[in-house]
Amino acid sequence: MKRPAIISLSMLVALSSLAEDNVTASVSSARQGKMSNGILSATIEPGGRLNVLKHSSSNVNLLSSNGIYFDYTAEANSALSAKEAKVVKLTDDYAEIQYINNSGDLHVTQGYIMRKGVSGVYTYVIFEGTPTSSNVSVREARVCTRTQPAFTWGYVSDTMKGDMPTCSEMTEAEKSENTIQDATYRLADGSIYTKYDWANFIVDDMFHGLVSPNRKLGVWNITASHEWLNGGPMRQELTVHSTSKSPITIQMLQGEHLGGAAQTYEDGEVQIFGPFLIYVNSGETPEDMVADARSRAAEESEQWPYQWFDNEYYPLDRSTVQGQIRFTTGQSSADMQVVLCEPGGEIITQGKKYIYWGKTDENGYFSIPHVRKGDYALRVYALDGTITEEFEYTDVTVEDTVTDLGLLYFYPETYDNLLWSIGVSDRLSDGYAISNHPRAYGLWNDVPASLTFIPGTSDPATDWYYAQCKNGTWTVKFNLDEEYEGDAHLTASSAAATNRPTVAVKVNDEKVASWYYGYNDASIYRSATQAGRHALNSVTFPASKLRKGENTVSFTMSGINKNGGVMWDCIKLEAGERVVSGIADVSADSEVAGPYDIYTVGGLHVATAATLDDLDLPKGLYIYRCGTKAGKIVM
Repeated sequence: MKRPAIISLSMLVALSSLAEDNVTASVSSARQGKMSNGILSATIEPGGRLNVLKHSSSNVNLLSSNGIYFDYTAEANSALSAKEAKVVKLTDDYAEIQYINNSGDLHVTQGYIMRKGVSGVYTYVIFEGTPTSSNVSVREARVCTRTQPAFTWGYVSDTMKGDMPTCSEMTEAEKSENTIQDATYRLADGSIYTKYDWANFIVDDMFHGLVSPNRKLGVWNITASHEWLNGGPMRQELTVHSTSKSPITIQMLQGEHLGGAAQTYEDGEVQIFGPFLIYVNSGETPEDMVADARSRAAEESEQWPYQWFDNEYYPLDRSTVQGQIRFTTGQSSADMQVVLCEPGGEIITQGKKYIYWGKTDENGYFSIPHVRKGDYALRVYALDGTITEEFEYTDVTVEDTVTDLGLLYFYPETYDNLLWSIGVSDRLSDGYAISNHPRAYGLWNDVPASLTFIPGTSDPATDWYYAQCKNGTWTVKFNLDEEYEGDAHLTASSAAATNRPTVAVKVNDEKVASWYYGYNDASIYRSATQAGRHALNSVTFPASKLRKGENTVSFTMSGINKNGGVMWDCIKLEAGERVVSGIADVSADSEVAGPYDIYTVGGLHVATAATLDDLDLPKGLYIYRCGTKAGKIVM
């Protein structure tokens, strides 16, 4: 292990000798931009495309003819096509050039930044709404880096890396007779290649890139924050892939892939994407360059928000939002996903405002740093267990250095008797057969159309699959030791739904529900194995439909010709009364000194009183809390 360390040290010594060079930048009257810091030199075309990027170790252009460019897709694909260019700031340590197009309905600015001693170019994009920009539905927006053909080795994660097809191989593959679907091709050796095999969850994507093993150079996208990327923590996006034109590493800014949604901007609405770093390094092996890129990504993350970046749309005065989640039912609030976003709607379809997230610890505490000040909703959902609901706490105003939301109570829909459950509630189909396979086209071919699963006997890892993706019936067979009165409750959390499937639900061969998923997240036929767009369905039916002894609940898929279906997250069957509280006390303790905080059973704080005798509330059941004491009170 010593040799790579020596190589890395020698590389750093070589770069440090160049790091003393001052940064230079200029824009000609023809809008051609030039930037250099001694490590890298760049040339930018008048339209805003960075078409030359040279590293001092080789002095050859790392980019193909298309270079580094921004584009977005609405009704058609649009390039930046800048009409104006200017040097925004230039010092010995820092240079920033902007390329601007204010001629369209949506105004777009792209900035390029070089810093002294940094082997990379930072870039950002700004959208500004106009009186007519609401006519533009932005489906995708991205910054692409197209490298020379020699960059044939891709990296997304330690399990998603390696050689990619060459440009010449892709030229043959992209012919119509070898095209299977969008961006999916049959190679000469019979294997199938698609860019979707290289997609990744954005929460896991701090860096990805391309390496030229022969030239011993790497080009990387490094994102210190994903606050500006649409869809929140469950989003997946494209990273690197190969084409006949060139290898390409992409930084998606906005996308519809795997469940995301288009965004429109009203007059006066502004969003800034980035800055993120296009990083260039060198090393003896791809693994050396991966290690260096990982280290650089960690360094960038520590620096966020960048104190050196001065932009009116990029506030440095930010807040840490913290609090504690508890459930009135007494269930654990550990390992919950906490998201700050817009109120209403699905998180995955949001995007034109900034999204932040974190997780609760074993005691339900959470802390989310670097949050822009403003108004948000707080969403909470499980990453373990059987709580399938999403909870929302609205009217969160972030205005101080620390915004402490205190203790937040939520009221899960939980019933006295959990008869069985399959999977854990985490919005993923993980833990099921095939779900841990590398992304690949055609995995649905290995899934049976029909199966029978026995909770407590069958193994989810081998007997239940990542997706129900053929027309057929999956049956859950189970025994009950007794009969139940009242209602039974079947809840099904799905991790994805592709090609608008319909699922008919039967209990002991009697139909109780039909669930129609009216969207196509494309997850199944675009190589996803764990998630797309989440949905939650449930049905309540008379518990008398269940009987002592053997029972069945069946899910019959229909409405898909091929390549569609549902990825199941967690399915559970319950019976009995709804659990109102996990609190054992049923009356107030008169010896406890106030104040008392009073909550509805839904977790809403409605009053604070010195004593319980002081309460003046509508009739009903409430929960009181005073220090470590808690109980129920009926008004």
